[in-house]
Amino acid sequence: MNETNRKGLGEQVRKIREEQGWTIDQLAAMCDVKRQTVAKIEEGAFNVPIDIIGKVCDALGCKIVLMEE
Repeated sequence: MNETNRKGLGEQVRKIREEQGWTIDQLAAMCDVKRQTVAKIEEGAFNVPIDIIGKVCDALGCKIVLMEE
């Protein structure tokens, strides 16, 4: 995943998390990951394993959608 895609994913996660009124700590606890993991996802700082992004999506009530460019 390139930097642009990581940042876009992170922005979407942050937006949905904030719309639901959750803190980073709350989302991390729901996903059983460290706070730093959620923070790094939101910053677009690293490639997220699909298992973790799946947990995040489940917690946020959203899904992963593949699209052609």
